[in-house]
Amino acid sequence: YAAANGFLDGLMQWRRARGLVGQSVAWGLWDVTGGMAGELTRSDVARMSRGGVTGLSAAEGTALLGAAREMPDALMMAARWDWQAWDSAATVPQLLRGLVRDGSPRNHRGRGPATVDARRRLNRLSRSEALSAVSDEIRGEVASVLGFGSVVDVPVGLAFREMGFDSLTAVELRNRLGVLFGVRLSATVVFDYPSVGA
Repeated sequence: YAAANGFLDGLMQWRRARGLVGQSVAWGLWDVTGGMAGELTRSDVARMSRGGVTGLSAAEGTALLGAAREMPDALMMAARWDWQAWDSAATVPQLLRGLVRDGSPRNHRGRGPATVDARRRLNRLSRSEALSAVSDEIRGEVASVLGFGSVVDVPVGLAFREMGFDSLTAVELRNRLGVLFGVRLSATVVFDYPSVGA
């Protein structure tokens, strides 16, 4: 889908540059049970919601299509966003930074007091206590990303892939852990260290 949509975006810009008609609309999530949205799991929808994406009703989508037809732009986005989702998120999506105040997150936790307090708390613990505390924090983030009921549902030794992680949820976990611990982690951290224990 990404490659095909990218091609269509480029084609519409090419056509408009030559005075021809054409328009490409990047649609957000629709609140329907069929089509592409019909293949989403509850976990997928929860992940998107944490990222600020909410579903368009059929009436909203139809209204946005009508509005798009009146716009002179070759490219546009039609989506529904929960702006409050970024009150506790580490970053606002790059695409939306121009729409959110000064382009920065409202409550950046990355190197703020919460992270400093967490580091101080960990530094006061013995090595085994610190490893246990870090493990519990990671399990909590895994539970949130995968939509598990609680931390106890996250086994320490089970591989992330066996729990249901894919590339999108792996990146989300990496981002959440980076914010939680105030560190920069590689994009492949979930695959390099494939379980909570690792």
